[in-house]
Amino acid sequence: MVSSILGAFEGVKTKKKNKDDIQYIYYKDIRSAQKNRDTGDITELAEDIAEDGLDHNLVLRKIDDEDFIYEIVAGHRRYLAICHNIQNGDLTYEYIPAKIKKYDDVDAIRRLHLNNINGKPYTPGEMLIAIEDLKEVYRIKKERGEKVPGRVQELIAKDTGLGKTQVGNYEKVINNAIDSVKELVKNDKITLNEALKISEMDDDNQVKFIENANGDISLTTIAEYKDNLDNEINLSSNPNDENLNTDESIYCDDEFNETDDFENEFYESNSMKNNGEEEHKYSVQELIIEMQIHLHLLQDKIQGVEWEKEEAVLDNINELIEDLKRMIKI
Repeated sequence: MVSSILGAFEGVKTKKKNKDDIQYIYYKDIRSAQKNRDTGDITELAEDIAEDGLDHNLVLRKIDDEDFIYEIVAGHRRYLAICHNIQNGDLTYEYIPAKIKKYDDVDAIRRLHLNNINGKPYTPGEMLIAIEDLKEVYRIKKERGEKVPGRVQELIAKDTGLGKTQVGNYEKVINNAIDSVKELVKNDKITLNEALKISEMDDDNQVKFIENANGDISLTTIAEYKDNLDNEINLSSNPNDENLNTDESIYCDDEFNETDDFENEFYESNSMKNNGEEEHKYSVQELIIEMQIHLHLLQDKIQGVEWEKEEAVLDNINELIEDLKRMIKI
């Protein structure tokens, strides 16, 4: 009875020992992860390891590769610092203490990002890469039938330490931005906000903007391009009236302002019709725009302010409605 109890305890000890078993791996049998971030200057870390030793062991996984046996999951900077010392004649860690984990390619990518994020904070470019990778990780896990505990966006937010809204913004860039825009973010040439604004445009205009920007990309230059684009669209929808402002602000009650020039143009148009001259032929879209504009001319009257020309406006609205009925064959 006593021996069986001792045996049980020995089994627990053995299992725990195996779980935390440290192996000593020849440094040339190890490769860095192919998607690892820039490790920066490792000179100071190399000096610390030479003087004080290695505080934390590497975490490796076994791989199928002709030149290497293991790949780093955690400890890239430590590994490079050790290699630096070996090249300078310090062979203390020619065989590097490491834990070997059974990670496949998918789990290794996720673990790589988790380890990196817990170290030096990611730049927006690095975070975009991480979120792309994590989306693919969870897609593959679902495809393989693995249980994914929650919504992917929530899981990525937890992995990266971001809020769901922030993750959503990165996803908008991933889903809507053209490749060259995403590359600019990944290389930290533009900010996430700038990429978001660019990704609101269609693909053709994203290409045109990037080509014409000549590297001058900012929220200001993006806004200017989009304003010019809106003006072109407005002019193309009203080819025979370049002076007609079809900006959405015209149709907002609290922003609409009448001008003498607009009223003069409107009544000159009515006068031409009354004199028997040929009427302008509207498209359906133009008819609707005209109706909206003239309805807003009644704003003051609706608010109780006397205005002697409301009957002419109403007559014109009725004419537009009749034109619209004829066009859509009501």
